[in-house]
Amino acid sequence: MNATEDLLRRLAANDEPSLRALFRPTAPANLAGAERPSVLDRQTRTLVQLAALLASDAATTSVRWAVDRVSATGADDAALVRVLLVAGSLAGSAQMVASAWRLALAIDIDLDLESWDAA
Repeated sequence: MNATEDLLRRLAANDEPSLRALFRPTAPANLAGAERPSVLDRQTRTLVQLAALLASDAATTSVRWAVDRVSATGADDAALVRVLLVAGSLAGSAQMVASAWRLALAIDIDLDLESWDAA
């Protein structure tokens, strides 16, 4: 069994020591022989994190945390909305609608729909 297969087995088995090691901020670059996925630049990595949170129905607090991290890389609100559209197109329209609310709250936009006329 090679290192990549071993890591996948550990993750699929919910091996707590392996998961803890991967989620530590200072996780080893090489865990069980598999390279830690760090080939993305900082902005791309934070955009992917935001997309994952939006697609997985994460709490608004988590979305705000991701927005703060992405914004620190220079991404603007339009980029954040594009991430919502990409994540939403994969997760489905119901998830996109729910995520739109959380993203709006995270970037301090009030979506007062009662006074909004969709026509």
